[in-house]
Amino acid sequence: MRTLRALLAWTVMLALVGGLGGTAVAQQDDSEQVSRGLSPVTGTITEERFYDRTESADEDRSRLRYGLVKEALEVDDPRLDGTAWSTWNTHRLPDPSGLVFGQGGSLAAGNTEVVNEDGSWRGTLHGHRDPATMDWLLEYDLAGTGAYEGYTALLYIKGQGGRMDVDGFVFPGVWPEYPDPVEVPAE
Repeated sequence: MRTLRALLAWTVMLALVGGLGGTAVAQQDDSEQVSRGLSPVTGTITEERFYDRTESADEDRSRLRYGLVKEALEVDDPRLDGTAWSTWNTHRLPDPSGLVFGQGGSLAAGNTEVVNEDGSWRGTLHGHRDPATMDWLLEYDLAGTGAYEGYTALLYIKGQGGRMDVDGFVFPGVWPEYPDPVEVPAE
């Protein structure tokens, strides 16, 4: 009877230790996989303040230059949480009647930097405002500095301003190089 109990106790202990060891290995493999590949990111970006800019207008568009925006970026990857500073240049297009600028959509391009206590992410932003929904559709291409050196972040931002949704990825390395320009063959 004692032998049976001892054998049963050893079997249970081995199963527990083996199970815990397997869990630790599985967790280690998951974290290694994330650090080697794409890490998905979701969250929000909220405008905190819009600073002065210059504005001009032509018949076909209104131009905003050097609009400085301070935003709070809150995502599920702590490497990207922080304060985003962006400088925008925007072209607002008139509605079909030609009267209201911005109602026909807008185009935006600029620079951005996301700063937190461990480093920062610097890069470009570009996108447009859809005239049908008035949603901004933006892309941020960011390279890590400081603790994030060697990583790149690609964020897609959608919303009507104020608070917008963020989806994207963080990945090790940089974007692939662009190929040589296209040469159209003579026919």
